[in-house]
Amino acid sequence: MYFIKMNVFKRLKLLLFNMFYKNKNLTLKKYILFLAGITVCSVIIFIKNNMANNSLVNHNNSLFTEQLEQKTMNILIEDKVFTVMLDNSKTVDELLEILPMEIEMSELNGNEKYYYFSNNLTTNSYKPEKINKGDIMLYGDNCLVIFYKTFYNTYNYTYIGHIDDVAGLEEAVGSYNVKVKFEQKN
Repeated sequence: MYFIKMNVFKRLKLLLFNMFYKNKNLTLKKYILFLAGITVCSVIIFIKNNMANNSLVNHNNSLFTEQLEQKTMNILIEDKVFTVMLDNSKTVDELLEILPMEIEMSELNGNEKYYYFSNNLTTNSYKPEKINKGDIMLYGDNCLVIFYKTFYNTYNYTYIGHIDDVAGLEEAVGSYNVKVKFEQKN
């Protein structure tokens, strides 16, 4: 788009130069032709810019629609249900394919519960500076982790999602191994 604008303006500049400096006898017809050319070029540029802006608006609307249709799942611990807002990723898609599942999660470090899958999931790991209470992550490519305390981190994880309301999470998971049921929310 920038190239087209520059090309048009270079041509107009050359036309102006030729009209005013080379041909000293500027006629009314040339002047009208020049104004018509500028008008046509301006309209073309305006239309192209408008079309580009409309496609950006449509793209942003589709992103907004995707956000409204965010994937969720439920985690059931004892008699407490927690809703998880899931990331939009291949890892999450693979996790959702194996739901529902009920697993026993082991205790670690007084801040997390973990479970090793027999199969690997796709990863997109990064090192979050801080882990928040309610974060659900994948450690490595097969270790599902629920964090029930907030702390600063030094390990790499793949983000899966976050528990929407963490009230009662720490009490529900307790300080020992715990049975947890995962199911896709309808």
